[in-house]
Amino acid sequence: MPRRSSHLLDCLGPSDSPVVAVTGYAQHVAEQIGSHIGSRFVALGADSTGAACAAVDKHWIVVSSLQALAQDGLIDRALVEQAMSQYLLQ
Repeated sequence: MPRRSSHLLDCLGPSDSPVVAVTGYAQHVAEQIGSHIGSRFVALGADSTGAACAAVDKHWIVVSSLQALAQDGLIDRALVEQAMSQYLLQ
C-alpha cells in the first residue's frame, strides 16, 4: 500500500517555512510532533524559558519564530536582537 500522509502534514502543506509549536504543558509535549514535520521545527512549553516563574508568552513566541527564520537565512539576525531588546528579553 502507498504510504499515507499525516493529518498534520496535510494541514501544513508543502512548505519550507519554520513551524513553532506552543503548549502550556512541558516542552517535551510539543516536541512529540517534531519528527512529523519536514521543515525546521521549534517547540515551546511552559518550561522553555528556564526561569521558575517565567511563562512562555507572546513575546517569547515572536522571538523564537524570528530566530528560526534567521537560522534559515530568511531574515537578518539583527531583527531577532531588535525584538529581544524591544520586549526586554535580554
